[in-house]
Amino acid sequence: MNLKTNFKNDISDIHDNLVLKDNGDVYAMFEVPKAIINSIDRNEKDGFKALTASVLSGIREYKNFDISMIPLDVALDTMYLKLSQDFSEDTEDLAWYILDESYTRIHESVDRIFEYHWYLTIPLKSSHISFDKKEMFKTSINYLTKKVYEPLVGKVTYQKDWYLAYEVYANDLEKKLSLLMAKPLNTQETIFINRLQYLRGIDFDRAFEVSATRNTLENLDDTSLTWENFNILTLHNGLEKSYLAMLPVAYIPENVSYLHLLEDIQGFNFPIETLTKAIFSSKKGTFSVPAKANRARLRHNKAIADGDAAGGVDQNKKERSKALVEDLLVRSNDDEILLGYLQTLVFADQNYDALVEKMRIVMDACSKNGIELVKARADQLYLFYKNRLTQTLDDSDKNFIQITTLDGFVENLFFTGQKVGQDVGFYIGRIDANKGSWYGDFKKAIESSINFAYVNPFQANKLDVAGKVTSNPHIAITGDIGGGKSFLTKYLFLYSSLLKAKTLYIDPKAEMRRQYLKVLKEYETKGIYPEIQDYIRSINFVTLDKNNRSNWGALDPIVFLKGVEAKDLAISMTNEIYSLRNKEEFHSAFLDSLDKHLALRERGEKVGMLTVFRDLEKHRSKAVRVSANLLVKMVQNSILSLCFSDGQNQAVDTDSRITVLEVTGLDLPTDEKDELSDSQIKSLVVMYALGHYCHKFGSENRKQETIIFLDEAWFFNATAVGRGIIKRIKRVGRSENNFLVLITQSVDDTADEDDGTGFGTIFAFNSDTEAEKVLNRLKIPVTDETISWFESMTMGQCIFRDTFGRCERITVDGLFPEINVLFDTVETDMKAVA
Repeated sequence: MNLKTNFKNDISDIHDNLVLKDNGDVYAMFEVPKAIINSIDRNEKDGFKALTASVLSGIREYKNFDISMIPLDVALDTMYLKLSQDFSEDTEDLAWYILDESYTRIHESVDRIFEYHWYLTIPLKSSHISFDKKEMFKTSINYLTKKVYEPLVGKVTYQKDWYLAYEVYANDLEKKLSLLMAKPLNTQETIFINRLQYLRGIDFDRAFEVSATRNTLENLDDTSLTWENFNILTLHNGLEKSYLAMLPVAYIPENVSYLHLLEDIQGFNFPIETLTKAIFSSKKGTFSVPAKANRARLRHNKAIADGDAAGGVDQNKKERSKALVEDLLVRSNDDEILLGYLQTLVFADQNYDALVEKMRIVMDACSKNGIELVKARADQLYLFYKNRLTQTLDDSDKNFIQITTLDGFVENLFFTGQKVGQDVGFYIGRIDANKGSWYGDFKKAIESSINFAYVNPFQANKLDVAGKVTSNPHIAITGDIGGGKSFLTKYLFLYSSLLKAKTLYIDPKAEMRRQYLKVLKEYETKGIYPEIQDYIRSINFVTLDKNNRSNWGALDPIVFLKGVEAKDLAISMTNEIYSLRNKEEFHSAFLDSLDKHLALRERGEKVGMLTVFRDLEKHRSKAVRVSANLLVKMVQNSILSLCFSDGQNQAVDTDSRITVLEVTGLDLPTDEKDELSDSQIKSLVVMYALGHYCHKFGSENRKQETIIFLDEAWFFNATAVGRGIIKRIKRVGRSENNFLVLITQSVDDTADEDDGTGFGTIFAFNSDTEAEKVLNRLKIPVTDETISWFESMTMGQCIFRDTFGRCERITVDGLFPEINVLFDTVETDMKAVA
């Protein structure tokens, strides 16, 4: 048996954010943008709670207010269409493949993609409305009353410009809410949010629903509400149907410090609407908090006395209840702001069993924090009605009402949320709401989150992106080996190379070309993933090999640079392998010969650094000849031949749109704290040349976005010259549309007291010894809790700080196994795994 109940709405008109009700009441509706606060930063949360309390204390004269946290669908397809405008034509097949597949796979992994929005509804005064017919009833809990009287008095009418009398009051209220940056809704938004109350859990077309309701407000509640099995509400909208459950908060802990219920609610991987209706307490009167507390005190005194006489077992609970009542009285007498509130969690699902499971999960989690949710089966209709946005609490309401101070109330942590990354970008992973460890199970971390993170490096230096705190385009990726740093880097490289930019990856470990071509051969043989095949073919793989004579001199400063830049690099490289200190005679002769050969190169002659040394072998001074001969011998048959040559070969090509430049034979230490060997010093010289090549790449065309991925970048920080090269690349920066992605082991490599450029974006993976350094660098308070939060990250997790200054722990999601194989770097014949 179904008991059908139709609740007619009592809204007469909507104009902008103002809602006129049949009884003349007017409500103002605002959206409050969520304050993005790091989930682990207690200091920032405390500050925001104080701000919220300050704002709410300023609206006491309005008596009532509603705070609504409503999950709204995210239009992933709309965002992706915006992103597609920047696809490069030569790789757009793979770009569209990634968008299409990510859209499908994300939707398969979650029931719904949504984000929470915050709304504040406040009643205004109603003394300025002039009605043609006097309202014969006050719209309240009994819908049947209206059904009886409306035929007698006719439909209530109102002046068409009724809202003009309220605009000044609405503007004044907006100013009072300015610290929360509350934005008045427009008419369509106000209609939609009110209509949404009757569409929970139902698939619908937003534009159609708004249009139909705008046509006539009779359509606002055009939904059938029924009982099923006498204990569950069901909404019907045409052929669509959903189950609805409204769970009020029946009990909160005595100590509400850091309760943060609304933050915890956002951590579940399914949507939960949370409605909080509040009423400021009156100082006097039958229904004031002091009067209620005094009556409660009398009841508790009697109950305690009866318990003493009967030897009851609940004396402790009764004593605690009495103490809470006494505390409220004291606070009331001290002029603290008190209020009562009804807080309801709303669950909706088209599957009844899924609905019940969601309720169970949340009730179990809340109970661990001392919060009692009740199913309130007999009160579902009342809760549905009472929680409509333009219904207010009365002093006489007592069902599920919590009485607390304003400071206690804001411990719910309203108007906040977690977000990191760009609004328009490629999917990269999910924000991790868990503050503990997943013990290596990064897949579980992904499944447990519904909060997605997107990246688009090229948004960093765009001027029209609202909310950015920096336009610094550079990105740093730090952390120990094996934490997932390389995996993330390769995805960022992939996504960057799909957009309209020139992309360069410096691969000193010579890993990428071999693996990419291996995958290409496999996919060609199997005839699969043509988009990935075409993408790999579009990459210009450049391998610099000392054993290949055609590569000699590819990074020779005289060959690929000019003027002062060529001279400075030549001196630095030479000094690194053969110190010029206290060798004034050779130093002077070297500079003379270098200037001479730079001039010869300008005139078109094919000369290089080795030519300079051979020229010095003919010098009149024996000391100069000996030094020059030593340098020639050091260069021959070594990796230095890539940088010191006779100038006969071409320099590295910078014309290709996507280039992966690898150097074979580099001897890089496994730890930046290691003492450098002679072989490693020679490799460092090659890295110097690569750094200057990167600078040239990024500065050639200031109208063209360029992005450089510099792997093993910590190696540059081994010397002052290396650090200087990194600074020069960074300073190309925003003015010339160049983006540097620095991949290094230590967060120390991202900061320099003498360097004002820094990094606008940081991905910090786990590091055994750097927790405090990382937290300080990311401007996160260093506490035992935050250190544990950082150190408990599992593989594939990092702290992501974006250009908006937002920091969160994310789990990188390798959504595409067919692409992930490109990033494999470990080769083994071993098959057995646990």
